[in-house]
Amino acid sequence: MNSKSLKRRVKAFLKACTVALITIIIFAASGCSQGIKFEEPAEMNEAAAKYDSPREEVMNTIREELEETGFKIDKFDTEKGYLLTAPLRGGQFFEIWRKDNQTLHSAAYSSIQSIVRIGEFEFAEGSVQGNVLVKQLRIEKDYEGLISDINDVFTQRSGMLAGLELPEEGVEWSIVGRDKALEKRILNCF
Repeated sequence: MNSKSLKRRVKAFLKACTVALITIIIFAASGCSQGIKFEEPAEMNEAAAKYDSPREEVMNTIREELEETGFKIDKFDTEKGYLLTAPLRGGQFFEIWRKDNQTLHSAAYSSIQSIVRIGEFEFAEGSVQGNVLVKQLRIEKDYEGLISDINDVFTQRSGMLAGLELPEEGVEWSIVGRDKALEKRILNCF
């Protein structure tokens, strides 16, 4: 056997090993999606922080932090001391500029599953309480129209914008827990 033939065989073997390794990683990652869990939803007072500044100033600071993280503010009521964000689609592993994935666990989960995060914060004099809920897109296994509607679910386009348009039945966003690491980051920003 000459050296050229040996080199070709080694390259082919290495390519086959690489493909096998990538396949194993993909299957392992998709199989792990059922085992990854977020914290159970809890009462608002479990995630709380104290502050000495005026309430409006703290609310504005948290709003700025949420916007920097990528959230859009849905409700911002300084009179009642209430802040609610619109759902934020979970960042994928390749979106390294995103700040919503605070841990490797949350980055893996949002890369495997379709998730959104929603922040809700209540402000009283001297303290703020908040939750960042994680919701996951669930598709019923018995959904009859799934095969024919699947293209519309994931690739509905209008002009230059792609959007997610869900059928009326068979799919829903259900709460899977809280993102405590993101809550901690937001509540400790002031």
